[in-house]
Amino acid sequence: MRRLKRLKIRSTLSDIPKMLRRILPQLQLSPARHTLESIILNFFCTTGYDAQMWISVDEMLADVATYPCLRTIVISTSIDSFLDYSLSSMAQHCNNMPFALALHEHLRQCSDRGLLRVDIPITLPVPTIIGDDEDEGTFFAANASTAAAGRITQLYPRRAPLPAHAAFFPSAAAAYGEGTTVSSYQFESSMSFEIGV
Repeated sequence: MRRLKRLKIRSTLSDIPKMLRRILPQLQLSPARHTLESIILNFFCTTGYDAQMWISVDEMLADVATYPCLRTIVISTSIDSFLDYSLSSMAQHCNNMPFALALHEHLRQCSDRGLLRVDIPITLPVPTIIGDDEDEGTFFAANASTAAAGRITQLYPRRAPLPAHAAFFPSAAAAYGEGTTVSSYQFESSMSFEIGV
């Protein structure tokens, strides 16, 4: 093989580094290594993450002399494959879940060179606002006295107060509730990364 601009692999997360460990030594002996610009790794399963395999792949790919034209390594999955993956399987393999964030650690040299882009939905920064069960959406409601609040007070006029709640609670909670959608799956997974489950 004389030329290769893009190498694309779609497999399980555990098989991709194994495949790369077989392909890269062959590619290193080929003139195509001088033309390789991007590697796209698309996976459809998250169990079986092997840090040492990824670290060994990192050492191979980070060598500028071997791959002088390599500009990007994209690791991605489709949202469909995440949704198809059952919560029971994820719970069973929860120790493997932080792989999305760990990829930058285990492909450190590629990450430091700016080659690595991990495009996995669960790693995207999603703003999360947390209140307690007494304030619900009103904890985050805008200051209703400002001119900018005119439109929202028009759409959500003051409603009858509820017992043990402030007067603005029903309207603010309705506005906040209709304007916010949080997938419980993504929320729970994000939280498990933060607390180290």
